[in-house]
Amino acid sequence: MPLLGPSVGTSWAERSMWRNRFGWGTSLLLGGAVVFFGATGCSKHDKGVCGDRVKDTGEQCDDGNQDPKDGCSEACQVEQGWECDHDCHPICGDGLIVGPEECEGTDLRGVTCKMLGYPGGTLDCGSDCRYERHGCEGSICGDGIINGDEECDSSDLGSASCESLGGQGGTLGCNTDCTFDESGCEGMCGDGVCDSGEAQTCPKDCVETLAAGQAHTCAFIRGGTIWCWGDNTYGQLGDGSTNDSTEPVEVPGMSSVTALAAGASHTCVVYQNGLVTCWGWNLYGQLGDGSTTDSTQPAQIQGMTPSSGVCAGDEHTCALLRDGSVSCWGWNQFGQLGDGTTTDKHHPVKVQGLTTVSALAAGQRHTCALLKDGSVRCWGGNDYGQLGNGTNSESHQPTEVQGLPSSAVVLTAGATYTCVALDDGSVWCWGGNAAGQLGDGSTTDSRVPVQVSSITSATTVGAGGSHTCAVVDDGSVWCWGQNDSGQLGDGTTGEKHEPVQVLGVSSAVGLALGTLHSCMSVKGVGVMCCGVNEHGQLGDGSTVMRHQAVPVVW
Repeated sequence: MPLLGPSVGTSWAERSMWRNRFGWGTSLLLGGAVVFFGATGCSKHDKGVCGDRVKDTGEQCDDGNQDPKDGCSEACQVEQGWECDHDCHPICGDGLIVGPEECEGTDLRGVTCKMLGYPGGTLDCGSDCRYERHGCEGSICGDGIINGDEECDSSDLGSASCESLGGQGGTLGCNTDCTFDESGCEGMCGDGVCDSGEAQTCPKDCVETLAAGQAHTCAFIRGGTIWCWGDNTYGQLGDGSTNDSTEPVEVPGMSSVTALAAGASHTCVVYQNGLVTCWGWNLYGQLGDGSTTDSTQPAQIQGMTPSSGVCAGDEHTCALLRDGSVSCWGWNQFGQLGDGTTTDKHHPVKVQGLTTVSALAAGQRHTCALLKDGSVRCWGGNDYGQLGNGTNSESHQPTEVQGLPSSAVVLTAGATYTCVALDDGSVWCWGGNAAGQLGDGSTTDSRVPVQVSSITSATTVGAGGSHTCAVVDDGSVWCWGQNDSGQLGDGTTGEKHEPVQVLGVSSAVGLALGTLHSCMSVKGVGVMCCGVNEHGQLGDGSTVMRHQAVPVVW
C-alpha cells in the first residue's frame, strides 16, 4: 500500500497543508496499517518552550535549563548583570557581582587578605572581577597567585622562562613548593645535568668524583678540570699560592684528567695519557718528583709507566699502572710502599706480587688493593688490624684479607682501618674501632672484616680519619664513627657506633671523607659538606663548623 501523504513533486503550499494538519512525524492508522508522515532530517519542535536551548519568540535567552541565577532566568529572560546568547556570561565592570565574579571595582564583599589565609596586606579587585592577591602579605602555595617569596604558583610563572633563568631553552615548570622546576630546561646551571660547555660555567653540575685530605677537598669535573678548597698551607690546592680558600678555586693548567686523589696535605691526578702529577706537602717525597720540596703547582712524577688510577695516604702515594701492577712512593716506615723495605722513596717503586689490580686505597700508614677477582690485598702498618689478615703484624708486602663472604666492588681506607662494599650491597670493615668507625655497634678493633649494621644496598663507601659513610641505592647517605665536629651530618656531635642518616641529603652519587669532614656529590645540588671547617674545607664560603651538610658555593 502506498504511503498517504505528500509525494515527491508536491508543491510547498500542499506540503504546508499536510504539515499544518498532521505535523511532521504524525502517524495515522489506515486499514490496520500505521502510516507515518515525515521527511528524513526533520523533527517536531514545540514552539515557545523555555529550556530547550532554542531562543524562540518572546525569549531573551535559552540556555537549556530553567535554573535561575545563571544569567538566564526560569522564564528565559536575561538576568541583571549578565549578557547572554545561548550561553551567559557576567558583565565585569557593571558594578554588580554575579555568578563566578568575586568582586567588582572596590566592592570586595567585605573579604580581606586575612580572610583568605594571609597574615595581612591589601586585597584588590582585578580587571577580571577576581580577587587580586598580589598586595597580600605572605603566600599561600597552590592558590595560583605568586605572593611573598614564591617563585611561581601552579601555572603562574610570572614572566620567568628557561632563558630568563640562564638556560638555553626548554620548558620551565613550577614545583609543589612554589619554586621553579628547571628539570625541563636545557643548559641550566644547578639542575644536576652537565650540559655542553657547563664544565667551566657550571662545574657543580659536572662533578665526576671527590677527594678529601686532612683539611682540604677537591672535585674532579667532567672534561678533566680540578677545583679545590680548604687548607692550603703546603700548596695542596694547586693554585700557585699557600692561601686557604673557603670556596672552590680552579687548579690552573688541568685538562684531560681521568683520576683524582688527596692525601693528608697533598693532591694527585692522572691524565688521559697516563702521566701522574702531584702538588702540596712533600716532606717524605710523596710528590714523587725526586725531591722533598713542597710544591704549590703540579709536579710530574719521575720514572713511571702510564697509569690508570692513583691513591694517596697521609704521606705516601700509589699509582695503579695500566698493566694491573702498582707503584708507590713517599713515606715507608711501616712498609706501606709494598716494596719489601721500610725506606722512604722519592721515586716510584713497584709493589711486589700484584698484577691484576682494579682499585687502590691508602690510609695513614697502610695501603690496600682490590683485585679483579674481588679479593683484597693489604700491606704496611697493622697495629690496629687494618690489613685484615687476622694478625697485628705489619707487612712489607701485600697479604690477603681474610673472611670476606663475597666479592668486593668498592675499596676505601681510613686512618687506621679499611672498608669494602661487596657485590651484595653489604659493607664490611676491619682495623681500628675506637670511635665505632667499623659500624658493627662496638668500639672493639677487629683484625678481620666485620659487617656494618643495617647497610644492605650500598653503592659506594668512603672512610675518613675515624668515621665512615656509605651511599645506598635510594641516594641517601648513612654515616657512623667519630662525630665531635658534626662530620656524620646527623645534626649532633655524638659518635655513632652504627649508621645514622645524613640529614637533608638525597640523590647522592659519590662521597669523600677527610680527617674531620665529609663531602658528598648530590644530583641537582653539586657538592654538600659537613664537619669541621676551620680552613674552609666545607667550601661554603665560611669557616663555621656544620653539623648538617651545606652546599659548596661555586
